[in-house]
Amino acid sequence: MLLQTKFLAPTYNPKSVERTQILARLAPRNARKLVLISAPAGYGKTTLISQWLQSQDRNFCWLSLDNTDDDPVRFWRYLISSIDTKIENIGANANKFLDTTPPHLEAAITALVNELNQYSVSGHSLTIVLDDFHVIQNKEVLQLFTYFIDFIPTDIEVIMTTRFEPNLPISRWSVKNWVDQIYASDLVFSYNESKVF
Repeated sequence: MLLQTKFLAPTYNPKSVERTQILARLAPRNARKLVLISAPAGYGKTTLISQWLQSQDRNFCWLSLDNTDDDPVRFWRYLISSIDTKIENIGANANKFLDTTPPHLEAAITALVNELNQYSVSGHSLTIVLDDFHVIQNKEVLQLFTYFIDFIPTDIEVIMTTRFEPNLPISRWSVKNWVDQIYASDLVFSYNESKVF
């Protein structure tokens, strides 16, 4: 059984300082597949995403990750179920591959990517938010996640918050113009934002 509250985005706080300049960097653009927001605890990563989602009419799903998700089958079950909260009945084929003994993980992700591609070609887009991705250290999960990013269509994008840059091919994706990066230095309040705070 999956914990449904992991799919709930934090409540938007209208009293939080509006990060106008940095929010502009989150605006959707062609070819982007990943937004990496990497900074230590307390820098407002999750608050920033909440503000951005509040200002968008884009379809999004949310997954709050914790240490128990650092397992290939569990991670992909939760990710598929998160997407299913916004795209009804997605992931049935992928879950069949996860249910085999042993699980066929690459086949499951291929099935999921194929379904997302069908969703995309029908004119839809989706933002997948993965909060606290730094808890994911399992090499197999990271390899499979790389495969996922490599092949998802560009109308599907992932926004990832993390306390440090994960062991993913960020440089390769950057060369392909697939990733936008926001770091702690970008999240520091400007003079005017500090006055508002």
